[in-house]
Amino acid sequence: MPMSDARDTWEDQECAPQFKDDWREIAPGSSVFFRNLRARRPLVLKGRRRGKVGAFYSWKNRAHVFHQCAGEERCARVLELLPTVHAFVGRPEEIKFKRSDTGRLQRYTPSFIVEYGDDTVRIQYCRLDTVRPERPTALNDKRGWQRWNAAEANRATFRQVATAYSRAGLTWNLITDEDLVAAADPDTVDEIIANGGRPMTPTQRTRLVEYLRQSPHGVPLQACEDLIGDSDFPRGTILAQIPNRLISIDLKLPIGPSTLVRPTDKALGRSRIGESHAP
Repeated sequence: MPMSDARDTWEDQECAPQFKDDWREIAPGSSVFFRNLRARRPLVLKGRRRGKVGAFYSWKNRAHVFHQCAGEERCARVLELLPTVHAFVGRPEEIKFKRSDTGRLQRYTPSFIVEYGDDTVRIQYCRLDTVRPERPTALNDKRGWQRWNAAEANRATFRQVATAYSRAGLTWNLITDEDLVAAADPDTVDEIIANGGRPMTPTQRTRLVEYLRQSPHGVPLQACEDLIGDSDFPRGTILAQIPNRLISIDLKLPIGPSTLVRPTDKALGRSRIGESHAP
């Protein structure tokens, strides 16, 4: 979630010597410094926020992707499997700007920077009920009104963030937990991620790609398994090629023998322009 306090935190004090010269103006009144880009030693904030803090290993990026809650990890898992996503970085940068509504300094860190071909998008993950909760019906529902007021504050902050990035000519999107469920079945995502990193020999890869090129509209998973039968677990070996953007399946459906496997544009040697920015 965005940081609404302009005071220096212990994280700011700890990082100030290392990053003091890294602030770069991206628009009048807005500056940025980069935290977790591959060229730098990663900075992971710990111990000050509720939820799961850690790193998800991405076979697509061949690197760990940092996250600050279980929801961000789920978002990273979905990004890992979308063929339109070429690469992504977690907790990548911090921007600071002056809010137009209060005049106070705002500091903010997006959940991810995502590369879609030639386009780069900043993404903020949050639960839908933190920005659009149900309106309380009872005046004495203290907790409900607290959630309602907090959601109003979150929406106001996100509007300011979107404006700051827009002034800099950068794209920023808000993704909720419901967006992730609509984009991919959680069980399907978990099965593919569990098989990540399974090796496929060059001969198997060539055989699979040539087979799929003959049927670009899709081949049943069982047929693909039979094609590379010389594997200890053919199904897992095939699914492991999804993060590599070699093949794709319908992530919204459960995986079974009749699941259609399609070659990606990468496998077909094509590039796509104007790819979607939403999961």
